[in-house]
Amino acid sequence: MGSVIDITRMPEGLTHLERDAWIVLASDGIYPEENEYRFMKKRRFRFDFAWPSRMVALEIEGGTWSRGKSRHISPRGFENDCEKYSLAAVHCWRVIRVTSKQINEAKMLEWVRAALLIHPAGG
Repeated sequence: MGSVIDITRMPEGLTHLERDAWIVLASDGIYPEENEYRFMKKRRFRFDFAWPSRMVALEIEGGTWSRGKSRHISPRGFENDCEKYSLAAVHCWRVIRVTSKQINEAKMLEWVRAALLIHPAGG
């Protein structure tokens, strides 16, 4: 970590957790190719960040400590996320899911780096 960040590449409209994740990635020289990437044309599912050329996505799971006040951990939200991640897997996407705590623990960066090194479709 520690490279100069090109802040002009930061997408607009990021949540505070997405912004934190983007900064951690960018400080290591890793810039997402897309944000809010719609990976299935006929569905509304989107990845927070994606590298379509590598079939890698990053999902920031907000609300893990919100005591049930997040869409991600409501029964319907959880079910929708299960469908989204299952369809992503069927379409050969490697989805890295992180909590707010994992963004700054170096785990997110380690996992994204490893996923980006793997050739698309496991080859």
